[in-house]
Amino acid sequence: MDVEQFKALIDAMNQNQQLLIERLLSKDKPEPTVSKETPVITISHIPPFESYEPKKEKFKYYMQRFENYLMMKDVFQDKDKCAQILLNSIGASNYNILAALIAPKAPNELPYDDLLQVLENHLAPKRSCLVSQPYFLSTYEKQDSSISDYVADLRRDTAECEFTVACECSKNVSVADISLRAQFIRGIKDSWIKEQILQSELTDFNGIFDKAIALETSKIDCRELSKSNTTGLEDINKITKRNRESKNVKTSLRNQTTHQKDQNTDNDIQNEIFSIQNITDIEKHFPEVFEQKVGCVPNFNIKLKLRNGAKPSYTPKRNVPYALRVKVDKELDSLEAAGIISKSITSDWGSPLVVIPKGDGTVRLCVDYKAGVNDLLMNVNYPIKKIDEVLNSLRDSKYFCKLDLFKAYLHLQTDEESSIIQTISTHRGTYKMNRLSFGIKTAPAEFNQVIDQILNGLPKTIAYFDDIVVHGKTKYQCSRNLFACLERLHEYDLHLNIKKCTFFSNKNRISRSCSREQYDFEITIKS
Repeated sequence: MDVEQFKALIDAMNQNQQLLIERLLSKDKPEPTVSKETPVITISHIPPFESYEPKKEKFKYYMQRFENYLMMKDVFQDKDKCAQILLNSIGASNYNILAALIAPKAPNELPYDDLLQVLENHLAPKRSCLVSQPYFLSTYEKQDSSISDYVADLRRDTAECEFTVACECSKNVSVADISLRAQFIRGIKDSWIKEQILQSELTDFNGIFDKAIALETSKIDCRELSKSNTTGLEDINKITKRNRESKNVKTSLRNQTTHQKDQNTDNDIQNEIFSIQNITDIEKHFPEVFEQKVGCVPNFNIKLKLRNGAKPSYTPKRNVPYALRVKVDKELDSLEAAGIISKSITSDWGSPLVVIPKGDGTVRLCVDYKAGVNDLLMNVNYPIKKIDEVLNSLRDSKYFCKLDLFKAYLHLQTDEESSIIQTISTHRGTYKMNRLSFGIKTAPAEFNQVIDQILNGLPKTIAYFDDIVVHGKTKYQCSRNLFACLERLHEYDLHLNIKKCTFFSNKNRISRSCSREQYDFEITIKS
């Protein structure tokens, strides 16, 4: 609707309203006949209704707006007129679809209700509650959404679930409210908010929703306040500086214990407390990062390049002892369910799976790419940092955090051709390897090229193979850099093995003997 059309519509409505007032004031007088000059709302005064575009809105909402439009034109009771306006409004592509659906009849031969039914069946078919209910139960809070957005998604999904039966409890809560409440709590991504709600005595959905909003808001506010408060911490600590006796400070995180020996001053003690608090809260702030699973780094796709003239190589499977097959089968099923491997019916490529029993009852799965694949791959000439370079970058720092990436290379997906090249031959047939395998000779260079881009711009943060070192001159600085690094890892769906991480050590624990096995990728199977 342009400006002129809008002005004409407003003028016509005002004049028509004035005419109605005059009629009410002159009840005893005969109604004036409408002359040619009398301004009334006609079809020409109201602009045409827009066409239906599926990408913009659902057909149900389009029809709600369309029927409001018909009421505004005062033709809603005239079904023939409604049909004409509908056919003229739905757009050329939808009109062509409608004509094809009702052929050999023409669209203008059907009444309005029949036209509406045909369009609804095609553009907005009703989903069975048997489909809608599982879909509702799989709705979780999205990574970049708020609590309010999540509730809007849940309420939208309940519309087709047919949760209409009321329970017999004293409060007479409907099944829809019960299901909405259960799925809302189940799908909250923040474990701390979920924990607070579960500990409360609230049962009403609206009360739970309000509490979740308040917790989300307070957490954001606290994060902002902590940033501003900690900025002045070092300045406060500089005021007083007294020598104190050396103390052994012990900090624990799960089963890992770090002993730190410090010549404490007031400045060190304040920073110590601040760091210990952060250690305690690390998992609470970043539960997803420390979840023991393989993520998938977005926007990166590894492509293995073969040498000229390279031909596919297939090595038959190696026998797996029957005593270990149950564990191996379980892990293969788990990897397939996670999308890390996928079944391949036929393949010209194949490298044998190697099973190595471990003393604790678990087994190690390896793939031998030495002869069949690695000799055929072109080298990746990306400079991996030498250990001397890493140690030199740490020379001015006093506090260090070492982060161990959980099954690091498996976080990187490969293209289809590379997945086929990495095919594994097993006692159950062949499987494509959809992620970058530890056994591939170019994997270290490929991975370091990606991880360096991910960590680019982070202060005092450096990667060395599958380890990340975060450091700082003070514990506060190291803590701040650590949180920035964990935020970046969370953004790229990278996960850490917390059992192998160390936090706020005052000694550099990176070993100079950093030999890496080039031919095997390791997967530990829980018994």
